[in-house]
Amino acid sequence: MLLLMGISISYAQLTEFDQWAQRVSWDGTTPWQFYINAAPGAMGPNALPVPRMQKGLVSDQWALEIRPEYHRAPGDNTYDLFSRLYIPVVKERVSLEFFWVVYERYHMDPELRNFRNARTPDGKGAATGDLHISTIIQLLRDHHSLPDVTLNISIKTALGGQLDDARYTDAPGYYFDVSAGNNIKLGKSGNQHLRWHVMAGFYVWQIYTINQRQNDAFSFGAGLDWVSNKWMFSNTLSGFIGYINDGDQPIIWESTLQYQPGKLSPGIGYRNGLNDYPYQSYYFSLTLPF
Repeated sequence: MLLLMGISISYAQLTEFDQWAQRVSWDGTTPWQFYINAAPGAMGPNALPVPRMQKGLVSDQWALEIRPEYHRAPGDNTYDLFSRLYIPVVKERVSLEFFWVVYERYHMDPELRNFRNARTPDGKGAATGDLHISTIIQLLRDHHSLPDVTLNISIKTALGGQLDDARYTDAPGYYFDVSAGNNIKLGKSGNQHLRWHVMAGFYVWQIYTINQRQNDAFSFGAGLDWVSNKWMFSNTLSGFIGYINDGDQPIIWESTLQYQPGKLSPGIGYRNGLNDYPYQSYYFSLTLPF
């Protein structure tokens, strides 16, 4: 008993790095970053998000969105505050979009902390997310026989923190995709319609391995929106497929309901990871168009 108590006290007196080195069997020379698997299936819920669906349209309306979110996965509970700013640059032709997780609070259990090779002894902490910046260009619009088409060019900055807890990659990335969509009228009044939309593109981000420093992925998505005068109900299936197959093939299903009275627009949403994304996410959003 005294021996066990002595071992426990000695372990508690070790530095955070020493405790981590024992858990991962550190070889004494490899940089600690190389023990972090920079893949969606092995990091926090906001580290490498699936690209947003642009639905084939550039909007001519400014919008500011604030969204408290809760993400639940086996061994991880995460709360965050997501923000998005949409800026039209050329009417119905070019826009800019920024999104950023302003604040994230997380708590991992010891098993998940060990699986991710995280360094915080209690698996708890806070982080700020990466800033994503997108340029959206309308390639085709209101054609009599072809769908609306947009090109999206985005970069992921290295603003996010807590790489040592596998929350953000602390490295840049970029992605681009083409989206197409069109409306299907419902009834003669024109008050309701369906909008189908699809997306295909390419996603690149930096990773931490000896032989490979970059992962490349094919991104994809498809969805259907029901839109009335003041309501929109949307369902999408999207993801990307990396070539390393180390948790880099996330697929998610997302469902949202939004009330659009013309001023402050509230909404609720649910996101479920179907592959290489272990989280279920719930959120409430407030969007201010102006």
